[in-house]
Amino acid sequence: MTSEVMAAIVTGVAGVIMTALTALVEWLKSRPAAPESKILLTRSAKAARRRRGMRLWLIVAVFCFFVLLTLIIFLGVQHEARQKVKKILYDSPEFHMNMGDQLADMGDFAGAALEYSQVIEDDQSDAFAHDKRAVALAKDGRLEEALEENKIACALAPDVAQYHNDKGVTLTKMGNRKYAEGNEKAAKQYNKDAIEAYKTAVELDSKVAEYHFNLSQALAGTYDNDGAISECTTALQLNPDNSEYHSVYAILLWIKGRKDNALHEARKAVELDPDNDYAYYALGVLLYLSNQLDEAVSAYRQAIQLNTDRYTSYDHLGRVLYRLGRYREALKEFESAIPLQETYPYQQSIEYYNAAYTLIRLNRYEEALQYVESGIEAYPDLPENHYLRYALLTYFNRHEEAEQERQAAYDLGLSEEEYT
Repeated sequence: MTSEVMAAIVTGVAGVIMTALTALVEWLKSRPAAPESKILLTRSAKAARRRRGMRLWLIVAVFCFFVLLTLIIFLGVQHEARQKVKKILYDSPEFHMNMGDQLADMGDFAGAALEYSQVIEDDQSDAFAHDKRAVALAKDGRLEEALEENKIACALAPDVAQYHNDKGVTLTKMGNRKYAEGNEKAAKQYNKDAIEAYKTAVELDSKVAEYHFNLSQALAGTYDNDGAISECTTALQLNPDNSEYHSVYAILLWIKGRKDNALHEARKAVELDPDNDYAYYALGVLLYLSNQLDEAVSAYRQAIQLNTDRYTSYDHLGRVLYRLGRYREALKEFESAIPLQETYPYQQSIEYYNAAYTLIRLNRYEEALQYVESGIEAYPDLPENHYLRYALLTYFNRHEEAEQERQAAYDLGLSEEEYT
């Protein structure tokens, strides 16, 4: 009920009451005078007092009634005002956009995506909101939904470089997921599509380092190392103090055989940002490849200390420790990597294989068999696990089962040379 309607109702009621009061007064005035006898005067005085009392109570009642009505009007107006303010403050696209940004900053990407969807509901043609929702969905792991939003944003605003870059990021994540699942063919296709998205972003705006860097990484995924180095060099020219850029550039230089320059870049990345776990991880990779194993161990341990969720740091540290003959320590790292890959069974199967192989070095054959069987259960199509199970079953004189595993390894593509 609006304030105008309430005011009309109150005015009408007040008019009726005032009319009734006026009629009551006129009636009281028109009554005949009382007899002048003593008895009648006494009775008339008592009646007059009663009438005066009734009139007083009537006046009080009318006053209270009007106070109550005034309070109702005031509360109604206040409620309507609050509703209008609430709509302006809490139901506006600007509010939902700001709330989405705040939730994203706090890491609540699901909540952020929901807020951005409220903006889109208000205006389906808001390309910026579609892009924001795509980024939030991608960070929340909902990549298929994110890609749909990316496509809408790019279609609505094809000349905005950021939208194409964000689309490329989503495609890259989808490719990485497929690779981790063991679907290399799908991974390559997503990476190819990502390259096209990044190239479009660079063509639209060549002054943004991020676009060149993302294109560099995607090109490296197709083994176009020259193109990757060129784009990474441009990114560094635009943003020379970015630690991550130097780390990736270092690895690319190593692949091209420029090992001294590569190590220099990797160390520079650590100097630029001592809190960047990827910088230590990349340095560890190059130290391992250059046979500086003890230094590699230190770099990987520092990477893990900074980020306990990067499974590759545990995996690579385990490999270095294994090579150093420190099998117990290596086993611990492989075991730490296993739960980090629960959503990627292919990679998890590899970590089970690494742990099982290390247990064999420790003469713990029964545990090794349990690990390799867990690896097969996680991802049945990794031939190395079937071969290792074949070897362990042979050790336990379970020859019939062993032969089945050997054949399974053959069927999955493991060659005779790899057996020997």
